[in-house]
Order: sequence, then structure tokens, then C-alpha cells
Amino acid sequence: MYLAGKTTRVMKFVVQLFLAVVAIVWATASVFANDEQDCFQGHETQVRIRSCSDIIRRSPDVAAAYHNRAFAYEMAGDLDNAIADYSRVIALEPSNASAYANRGRALATKGDYSHALEDAITARDLIEKATADPGWHQDQ
Repeated sequence: MYLAGKTTRVMKFVVQLFLAVVAIVWATASVFANDEQDCFQGHETQVRIRSCSDIIRRSPDVAAAYHNRAFAYEMAGDLDNAIADYSRVIALEPSNASAYANRGRALATKGDYSHALEDAITARDLIEKATADPGWHQDQ
């Protein structure tokens, strides 16, 4: 009888511990989901920047988070951080024509027309390659 009571208490503890772990995992997953939604679909630039930054802290090689944060920086008028993030996207995904085009636009806004033109040409070339051979970007 004594052993049966002890086993019941241990089982209750294990179930409570399991439920606590599930609750923590669920809460953490919802935070990550909110960050992703705000980063990729957020309408307010500061919320988008914060959420993308949180994703980047957790996973520093997610080019899409840098790209979305760069766009938000650009919309907020922070061109230097936008250019830095677009450059990071290019370092992670050298065939990302959109990153070149967007960085070129930000550079032109700052008055750096020679580098902006280089990026525009690179973006055009990448788009032409991708259009001529749709599987090309997967090999890069």
C-alpha cells in the first residue's frame, strides 16, 4: 500500500512536469510565430524591425529576415542600416536580385549613384539568368 501511494505521487509529479513543459513550449512557439508574422507581414516599421531582429538573433543566417528588416529600415528612413542588411542578404544569397535592386535604390536615395548603378545592373543580369534558365538560382 505504501509503495502504491508513492507511485501515484510520482506519476502526478511526472504528469504535472510534462504539462508544464508543454505549456512552456507552446508559449515559446507562439512568440516565435508572432515574430515571424510581424517580421514578414507587419505594417508598423518599428515592430517589423524588432521582430526581424529577434529572428536574426535566434537564426543569423535567415536571409529573408534581413531582407524584411532592411525594407523596414528603408521605410523608416534609416538608409545605412537598410544598406547593411541588404548587403547581408547578398552575402547569404548572392543570386538574390531583389536584394541588389533594393540596395541600389537605397544607395541612389543616398546619392551614391555609381554603386546604385552597379547594383541595378547586377539585379538585371540575375533576373535575365533566372528567366533564361529557371533552375539556375538553385545551383548558386
